[in-house]
Amino acid sequence: VLGNENRFVHDPAVEGWPWRGYALGAHAVRALSTLLAAVAVAAVFGLARRTFDGPERDALALAVAALVAFNPQWLALSAAVTNDVLIAMLAAVALWLLARVLDGACTWPTLIALAVVVGLAPLAKLSGLALLGFAVATLAWDGWRNRDARLAGGRIVLLGASAAVLAGWWYARNVQLYGSPTGIAYMLIEGVGR
Repeated sequence: VLGNENRFVHDPAVEGWPWRGYALGAHAVRALSTLLAAVAVAAVFGLARRTFDGPERDALALAVAALVAFNPQWLALSAAVTNDVLIAMLAAVALWLLARVLDGACTWPTLIALAVVVGLAPLAKLSGLALLGFAVATLAWDGWRNRDARLAGGRIVLLGASAAVLAGWWYARNVQLYGSPTGIAYMLIEGVGR
């Protein structure tokens, strides 16, 4: 039967309060997921404040953040054990930091935070590599716009080094184990048992 089917029976004697073992672990990870979702909503608010202009800026930013925060699918993901919330949070924070860079507010703390966030994204999910590419392209465009290729190059090297240090080991491990940096062939049904 396809659809909304309860696949697990939970025993309150084993999984009830006070939580222990795997139940405690699952609740702790769900709490972390909720915290990451809250950070993502805050980053969306910050990005919207930088995007909009005028006296209605704060109200519009709050409306955008509320649109994300109260989306039913976002609420469901925010309480689940999944890495989808982590990559969404990293992307939202990276976009907010890139908006700061483009607004001319690229301080060292902003650049270091961007390097950490973009460096962790490919470790959180394979699609995080796209975020790294987008950040590099944005910094290159900002350097071209400001006619400062040397500064842009230094920023891009910092991002690349951060990604190599924070996530590079995972891709090197995949090459060693699977002969591929992504290991996708072993995640697909056809790759099982190779």
